[in-house]
Amino acid sequence: MPNKLLILVGPKGSGKSHIGRELEALFQIKYVRIEAVWQELKERRADFLSPDYIREGRQLTLDLIRSHLKDRHVCIEASGVADDWDEYVTNLKSMADVVFIKVTCSLDECKKRALGRDQSLQVQISDDLFDQINEKAAHIELDWAGIINNEPFISPDELRAVIGPILMTYTGIIISESLNDPAIIQRFRVLSTEVARDPNTSGAQWHLYKVQVNKDDVQAIADCLKPAGFYAHFGNTTQGLVAFPSKVFKLDPRDSETWVDAISHGRNLGIPEQQLDFSFDDFLNE
Repeated sequence: MPNKLLILVGPKGSGKSHIGRELEALFQIKYVRIEAVWQELKERRADFLSPDYIREGRQLTLDLIRSHLKDRHVCIEASGVADDWDEYVTNLKSMADVVFIKVTCSLDECKKRALGRDQSLQVQISDDLFDQINEKAAHIELDWAGIINNEPFISPDELRAVIGPILMTYTGIIISESLNDPAIIQRFRVLSTEVARDPNTSGAQWHLYKVQVNKDDVQAIADCLKPAGFYAHFGNTTQGLVAFPSKVFKLDPRDSETWVDAISHGRNLGIPEQQLDFSFDDFLNE
């Protein structure tokens, strides 16, 4: 499973940099300030906004983002209105799970903030170009994973509520022999592997993969499970997911009272009672 790339999209002055720094503090993701790349490039090139200038800047930003994605989730910002935006996004999607976050703020407030911030940290553009960019950025439509109203500035708790579910991952174990198509495991981040004896068949082996997945991945696993008595469960410190063939149950990993429906479903599928313990102890500290 590739790392996520959160792209904060909104007008200049809407507070995207502020949000990026907050996300870095709250979630330990890497905030990459793309503006700094373009600023350094403008200082050493005389052809500001020429095709060659744009081309070099894009390559520099892609290389920088790629270097950080090796280790963790990354957050960047963009207005989303550049002529090569679609090509840029295509390149980003080739290296990460791209997530778009819309940042809203009135254009008057954006201009006020832009005028009041440290100009040495910004690429200087004309007032007319600033207004043109912001007018377009305010109306861009993408497949938003979340929307942040940043007027006034969003609080840390509000930011957690928007971004937390997007970054949530689960850890669990998949038995490759339980899947109709074991190749699906290649889509996930594999943390470890183990070979164990199949308790139901003499001499046969099971190949166990400890993986990190997101909520959509768990549904895909459920849809791929063989119907003959298999399930898989996944968890983190706050939530557990149990995948049966074509059905997923959400429960609290620390409260067995919430497991009742999932256990009943497994029992109806003929899964032995002793196998329906849903132990999350190995996953709670992931």
